[in-house]
Amino acid sequence: MKKNFLLFGIVLFTGMFAMQSCVVEGCTDSDATNYDSEANSDDGSCTYIYGCTDYSATNYDSDAGMDDGSCEYEGQAMWWIGYDLGVGTINVYFRGYYEGQISSYYSYAPSCDASGCVTVTYDTGTYLWSAAANSSYETWSGWITIYANDCNTMKLTLGKNGEPKMELVKTEANADAIPQPIAN
Repeated sequence: MKKNFLLFGIVLFTGMFAMQSCVVEGCTDSDATNYDSEANSDDGSCTYIYGCTDYSATNYDSDAGMDDGSCEYEGQAMWWIGYDLGVGTINVYFRGYYEGQISSYYSYAPSCDASGCVTVTYDTGTYLWSAAANSSYETWSGWITIYANDCNTMKLTLGKNGEPKMELVKTEANADAIPQPIAN
């Protein structure tokens, strides 16, 4: 009986030791900087690099494992004309600053960054803009919204009585659009 009791005690001790040795504590979150692939019990020691994890953001951080809500985005706005308005080139101002001159016209909406148009790249939001013809008194002004990773275009025209008009036109990349020079 003593022999059986002793054998039982050895088996019990060995089993408890074996159970103890199966638990490996450490960080079990693969997104953590200190991830332990051999750990099978999380001990709460995980650490992370926080930052912007959205690939489309301007401040994307490839080292970040946890998003901290700091992502920033940009978009574009462009001004263009669809025919020669007979007013010469047109100066465009965005947020009160001169951005460039419209020097060509397109028969249909060009893609952003098209030559002869004025394009700005800026943080998302709604902004005041204005435009003025060089050789006459026509002026345009209004608000334009810049969306993340997108382009809004503002088409400048003249009404039947020569009054300045504008139209927000959503464009896709249009490689077939051919610029036509404006007569000065």
